[in-house]
Amino acid sequence: MCRRSTFLDKLIKSPHWQALVPISVLGFLVCVLTSVPVLFTYASLNYQSPTVGRVTKRWAARAVIAAVSGFLIGILALAIFAVRNL
Repeated sequence: MCRRSTFLDKLIKSPHWQALVPISVLGFLVCVLTSVPVLFTYASLNYQSPTVGRVTKRWAARAVIAAVSGFLIGILALAIFAVRNL
């Protein structure tokens, strides 16, 4: 927390709404972590195994929604932080 504050203080003299920075980072983290099942879903389209097919059908739509949502939350929080501190 202290390292983040000092970095923000050097970047922007008096940063407002500092809580948006970890929200943005967590959004991007969710995006990256849920993109892995999406990658395996698309990779399994060429390799049709019954086990892989069941798992991908169950989790593919949820992973895509989570990945896109995480990305949008990360971008939105970062954009709000940037606009607020300009």
